[in-house]
Amino acid sequence: GDPDQAVAVLQHGIAVIDPCNEALYDHLIRLHRDHDRPEAALRTFAALVTQLATIEATPSPDITALIGLRL
Repeated sequence: GDPDQAVAVLQHGIAVIDPCNEALYDHLIRLHRDHDRPEAALRTFAALVTQLATIEATPSPDITALIGLRL
């Protein structure tokens, strides 16, 4: 499929349906990573960190590993 359309759908899901849904961010990060968009993957991860902080949570080790960070 069209990766830009998939990005738009996932971003809509995050913005409208559930801004703290880690699974949506996971899919979006993987999509960016798989289409050679590392900066977009990092921005998406940063947005997840910000959103999860609003509910006093942190990203799971699995999603953190997607972008090669150790927290």
